[in-house]
Amino acid sequence: MLKRYFLATILCLAATSASALTIDLPTEPVAAGQLVQLTIQGVEPAMLSATKAFCWPEQETTFIPAKLWDNRPVIFFQAMRPGTYLIYVNTPIAGTDTTEDIKVVLRVGDGGPQPNPTPPPVPVPPGVRSMCVLVETRTRSAQEASMLGALRSYARTSGLTLRIVDQDTVDGLTQKTPTSLLPYLTALGKTPVPALVVLAPSPNQKASSVVAVKSLGGLSGAEAVALIKKWGG
Repeated sequence: MLKRYFLATILCLAATSASALTIDLPTEPVAAGQLVQLTIQGVEPAMLSATKAFCWPEQETTFIPAKLWDNRPVIFFQAMRPGTYLIYVNTPIAGTDTTEDIKVVLRVGDGGPQPNPTPPPVPVPPGVRSMCVLVETRTRSAQEASMLGALRSYARTSGLTLRIVDQDTVDGLTQKTPTSLLPYLTALGKTPVPALVVLAPSPNQKASSVVAVKSLGGLSGAEAVALIKKWGG
């Protein structure tokens, strides 16, 4: 049963990668309908109001980001259906333009339908270019983190839909590369990451044509943003 002091101020939390963040998952199996508390470690107190979180899928779930009396951020989570759920948290790094994030997969129950924990890709209207920056989180340098922070900042202010994804990302349920990421990885080929991949729908809409593939290695934030603008951003 939740104690009274766990009832906390709801944060304006909703969704990008380093690794200081952790989410403490339950050590025992979680049953369908069971309310659990997930503690988030690594969020700076000054960044709580700018921290974002979401779960996928959302159907028949209770998802309440909150903070305890000592400012520790938590998530109260309940899923009414057995399945696999993605929990995602993103928080700014104080004094920089960068953010760090974490995603974990929580299994609820041991049977029944298994919802796909990978959020669906943002649909791209016909004729509109889609842009993705592929990265390698494990070997990210401070310079690359700063450059990616500049890209995220530009995307927010310009309204641009820009995906920044680790090239080793796998679907939390199938443990395979998400289908929506395959065209970008195919276009990437042997280009060193971080790299910008720009695709455009083909006339028959059954495949995408490659507009540009450019390595962003060694570029400053301003230089990377200039490339985004050049290729339709």
